[in-house]
Amino acid sequence: MVALNYRKDHVIKNKYSRSGDPLIKVQAIVVHYTANPHANAEDHQEFFDGADGGNYRYAGAHIFVDKDEAVEVIPLNEVAYQANEKEPRLSTLKATTSYYPEGNANLLTLSIEMCIEEDGSFHPDTVERTRLVVKYLQNKFPQLRDTKNRVVRHYDVTGKICPKPFVDDVGAWKDFLNSIDQVEKKESKPAAKPQTKPSYVGKRAESIYRGKEGLDFYSKATFNDKYRAGVLHYQYGFPKIVRKLKVEGAYMFEVKNSKGHTYYITAAPKYIKVE
Repeated sequence: MVALNYRKDHVIKNKYSRSGDPLIKVQAIVVHYTANPHANAEDHQEFFDGADGGNYRYAGAHIFVDKDEAVEVIPLNEVAYQANEKEPRLSTLKATTSYYPEGNANLLTLSIEMCIEEDGSFHPDTVERTRLVVKYLQNKFPQLRDTKNRVVRHYDVTGKICPKPFVDDVGAWKDFLNSIDQVEKKESKPAAKPQTKPSYVGKRAESIYRGKEGLDFYSKATFNDKYRAGVLHYQYGFPKIVRKLKVEGAYMFEVKNSKGHTYYITAAPKYIKVE
């Protein structure tokens, strides 16, 4: 049985992914997909966390959902840059403020990003967990309980083909909406932390950075050059990830090489692939 497995891991305030601007009110939920088959919910949290807010691009979402967990990365009373690349097609989602002129849907909605599998599809557990997240939000914000009018696709807001599996298959989208209102014997409750072991533990960390200088790795959990132990070039890696830790505002993997020696390297998904 799929559990909610909802946790909070907010990204730091920054110009690009978390402005800290308040929502005017919560008018609807906008459902998206990540379009990134190589990354789970935690990977996306890490990508948007930091001063660059995800590679200096104005984007983000409140909650990322994968087949194992749901991660809230932006507080539910703040704006996320997620559904305002065009004038909204829904008149109910037009809005403006002095601090965010013509912010429209971004000022009025909560956003859910659904992670995808390697083939671009949604894992059934991701769909079910997204349903549970919607129910969780409807319990927090009773005005969202009018599911068919208050739960919409990014496509419905601006016309963008997102979430693609639910745009390509309208029947699947309708089935998803209908499933939200199904009567349940017992409502799932958010867990403080997922009960499953992190998916990266024991896996290989491989560099996907193509720069000639390579990726530095360190003898201690720091990005200080004093403890730089070597360089990892493109497609080279460490055979075993031990754990992930936050260091100086960013994430690192503690890894072991083939001889069992311990090192530390960035865990940023734009530089490291877990396999």
